[in-house]
Amino acid sequence: MTSESDSSGQGGAYDLDGAGVDRAKILRAAKRIVVKVGTRILSRDDSSLDEDYIDGLMEQVAGVRASGVEVAIVSSGAVGAGMGSLGLRYRPKQIDVLQGLAGIGQTVLMHRYKTAARAREMRVGQVLVTAGDLNRKRDYMHVRSALQALFRLDAIPIVNENDSVAVDELRFGDNDSLSAHVANLVDADALLILTDADGLHEGAPDADSQTPIVRTVHRVDRSVEQLCGSGGSGIGGMLTKLDAAKTLAASGVATVIAHGRKATVADILAGKPVGTLIVPQPGVARGHRRWILARKVSGTLVIDQGAVRALVSKRTSLLPSGISAVEGRFARGAAVSVVGPDRHEVARGLIAYSSSDARKLAGRQTSEIAEIVGHYAGDEMMHRDNLVMVANGTT
Repeated sequence: MTSESDSSGQGGAYDLDGAGVDRAKILRAAKRIVVKVGTRILSRDDSSLDEDYIDGLMEQVAGVRASGVEVAIVSSGAVGAGMGSLGLRYRPKQIDVLQGLAGIGQTVLMHRYKTAARAREMRVGQVLVTAGDLNRKRDYMHVRSALQALFRLDAIPIVNENDSVAVDELRFGDNDSLSAHVANLVDADALLILTDADGLHEGAPDADSQTPIVRTVHRVDRSVEQLCGSGGSGIGGMLTKLDAAKTLAASGVATVIAHGRKATVADILAGKPVGTLIVPQPGVARGHRRWILARKVSGTLVIDQGAVRALVSKRTSLLPSGISAVEGRFARGAAVSVVGPDRHEVARGLIAYSSSDARKLAGRQTSEIAEIVGHYAGDEMMHRDNLVMVANGTT
């Protein structure tokens, strides 16, 4: 069964049975993977850290490492581990308290990973990052170098957001996004998102009925995003997982979303029909473009359909004449999302003009730029060298 064709005329964006995609071929080829583990999978019912689960996870990691696959882990659970350590049953709302709990919990979390790894003659290395560490290219390269060094030292990188010091403007917001950035940083072949859902369902599952699982997503478009429903939004929801997968698809990296207590890492890499596979796209983003994908988005440009066609089909730069609206506040050089008239994201890129200038230039001709804003930073709002296509993976 396949979804209805979308307006691009390229066929269905997803299917339920995985037909037409050799899942085993894609996943068995993976030599380096990132495993993201969610808070609910890592926690017991009382919010304390489930040490037995971490032990079992590291047993799985040891198994795939023995077959020649390198593994990095993006681990949630620091705040929950802190709550369990202090015997708290309810998650506090105060930011400073949550930061303190993250600081306490991070040591508990890493101790457990270290103990479980040591029992299997493995070693781990902790890397804590904020979105600000990836916004600056120099810092981005430093994080990349640190992660690559851990692999050379035969260690398993354990990555988490630095929740104890991160402020809102420097936060990823969720570890799904962080895991996509880590997969790009380490040149991973696949991202496995282990969560408390069996995958993406074709409709919201409930206690009275089971909606089928979408086994394959060919591209994350509006028809796929709508499957999440209202329950799929928010931090850690299915929509954030799909957004992370969309980012990685543009880099040629496969993503699997699966239940962390039902599916094993080995089963996923063997290509067994568990969870949802988001297929990597052709036209792989590398180097500079991967850094663009890692940057925190500061605003949005809405472009007309003609500009969408030019970007997708001809790989052109984005000119002011194709812009319909400008949303948000941003400085020149910021990372900005580009969406079409239907609000579906087409690209992300570095903007050559500030938001105030961009609003004045929207819909105007390049010959008018200097007269309208009083300076000239080029004809392009976004040069094609600073653009990454995310609608279909074209770079």
